Amino acid sequence: MKKIKIFATLAVLVSVLASCSSILEEHPRTIYEPSYFSSDKGVEGGLAYMYVHLRYLFGHEMMIDHQEAGTDEYTWAESATSGHKIADMNVSDTQWSASDNPCSGMWTQCYRAINTANGVLENGEANGVSESLLAEARFFRAMDYFYLVQTFGGVPLDLGSGELKFNAAPSTKSYRNTVDEVYDKCVIPDLEYAVANLPDTPRKTGAVCKNTARLFLAKAYLTYAWWNENPKGIPTYPEKSTNFDGETHAMVRDASKANGMFQKAYQIAMDGINNPGPFALEDTYYDLWVGSNLYSKEALLFADYTTANQKYNGSGLTGYQGGDGQNSAFWMMNPNYTNLQIATDDKPTAIVNGKEQFTGGKAQAIGRAGEQGYGRPWARMAPVHDVFYKTFADRRDSRLDVTFNMTYKQNATRIGKKTVYGAMREVLPKDAAVLKFIPNTNGLVSYPSDRGAAANGANSFGAGTMEGENAYVIEYNHIGRRNFVGPWKRSIWLTTETTDKGILKTDDSYGQTNIGNPTPNVISRFAEFYFVAAEAAVKLGNQQAAHDMMKVIRARAGKWTHSVAEGTALKAKEVNYDYSAELVAAIPATIDIDWLLDEYSREFFAEYRRWYDLVRTQTWIERCSTYLMGEDYNKGDTMEKVWKRDIQKKHYIRPIPVGQLNGLDMSDEEILAYQNPGYSR
Repeated sequence: MKKIKIFATLAVLVSVLASCSSILEEHPRTIYEPSYFSSDKGVEGGLAYMYVHLRYLFGHEMMIDHQEAGTDEYTWAESATSGHKIADMNVSDTQWSASDNPCSGMWTQCYRAINTANGVLENGEANGVSESLLAEARFFRAMDYFYLVQTFGGVPLDLGSGELKFNAAPSTKSYRNTVDEVYDKCVIPDLEYAVANLPDTPRKTGAVCKNTARLFLAKAYLTYAWWNENPKGIPTYPEKSTNFDGETHAMVRDASKANGMFQKAYQIAMDGINNPGPFALEDTYYDLWVGSNLYSKEALLFADYTTANQKYNGSGLTGYQGGDGQNSAFWMMNPNYTNLQIATDDKPTAIVNGKEQFTGGKAQAIGRAGEQGYGRPWARMAPVHDVFYKTFADRRDSRLDVTFNMTYKQNATRIGKKTVYGAMREVLPKDAAVLKFIPNTNGLVSYPSDRGAAANGANSFGAGTMEGENAYVIEYNHIGRRNFVGPWKRSIWLTTETTDKGILKTDDSYGQTNIGNPTPNVISRFAEFYFVAAEAAVKLGNQQAAHDMMKVIRARAGKWTHSVAEGTALKAKEVNYDYSAELVAAIPATIDIDWLLDEYSREFFAEYRRWYDLVRTQTWIERCSTYLMGEDYNKGDTMEKVWKRDIQKKHYIRPIPVGQLNGLDMSDEEILAYQNPGYSR
């Protein structure tokens, strides 16, 4: 941030909005000057960059790494890089530092957008730009500061030209504000302004509106309330701020303020529910995540993409071409399912020199396909076992079926034109299940290692067999860092019709399997209002209100109109199951934060938020210091074991990135004081 050179250039994918369209569109511009923001058109151009930067924050692997690794949702998988292992915080791996910092790119992306917002506001206000457009800029400035303050603690409000001012000249000095200053001077007032001045209905599809701002304001009050209450004594930093004029401010953290903030969070969330505008919960969880539902009525904020134009999409449309703007984070959670081998005849297997092998022909069971639940396998992250034992233990909950690809279907028959045989050496029909992830059976499954063979077996995936089941099976306690469950929701989407969304292909081709998902990447959605209200209600001692909120969420979770697991790779099976009453009845008589965090995970699994939920509620150490995971099956038995993480209180804020520190022309003592305690440079 060389205080802040990157802010002054503003040369990345700057766009303006096409007035003839109802959807946000891009027209690249190379650089901004302050005078550019003096008209509505210039303000719209600056705003369009703020929408574009959502791609860089949420589509790239950075945010999923930052939010998922080291939590009770995910750990590192077989193809993890050193960055993923650092993020996961296993005791044997390098810990976070300024240099080893998987979320360092967030600092850069947020501050680029913040300085753009400063330019929009500083010049737009002086030239009579409409309050609703200025409210969009204030929303994004608040949003980025909200993410920064949750991640790093106190951060700079003054980029070199004054607090919340556009910075046109590089500076090599920087001073961090305290957490309370960031909330009180920017996050809260900017979001309150946005709520007051944004329209009820977005001016264009994808633009922010009143309820988008309400949600972030409610979340900000909720988070700020926890920070003030600080029930477990988690330290924050800096303890005081010093500005460019040498004036100081001591951090103010006051537990007596917490209840009032929880009350505001509850009321604002209820305002969002009672004044929904064009938003609503989808009828079922499947409706929310099926790829063909391009612009869900539940999506309050999303990053958008297109297959109509590669330049405006920001990433390749015919294969992987790099670029941080592509929607590719979901790849990281995909196992290498293409390793699964299957027989092409009915001959039995044999063990030769300790290795199980097919005695006849074999084929790849699943080719890499542009279908929901498949796509490019990067195998960077795998779900920990308690996700299935605890979080999604109730199989009546449709969120398990929609969140994960619990049943993989072979496409060798459809695409490879082969006759293939399953685990019992019976013919597998077109799109039939070839691999199922199932609860533990207490000995009913036989794995290759049980038969005296190397653990990967003839199927090359460490999968077992079970009498009467022609699909291979993997019990929860044999999920490992290679043979794990991939995502279905948020995954790539197949279409056989010409469109500017989805992966265009025919039924007998793999399609473009390596491109980023061009469907809207949902960042925040309407269901969050119910959770903010419920969490605030729990903190306020209002159990009835918390139950009322969770009844709505769980009633929806019990409604099944489709089953992903029972369908084919191309289409979920239409069903009519309703377990709403049972899921509502299973809500505990007293909802506590621990149960609510489980429910958060069921609803928002891998939606760029888990670390924030754990850090906000100060439960990260207790919930995530140990976890269950199988071993790499090439190293022996895949049976689960306990793994440990080294999570300390200092880790509740991430280190300031080394790029920021290296750009400062300050003394070693000043730079040391600038960094969060406990982290090396």
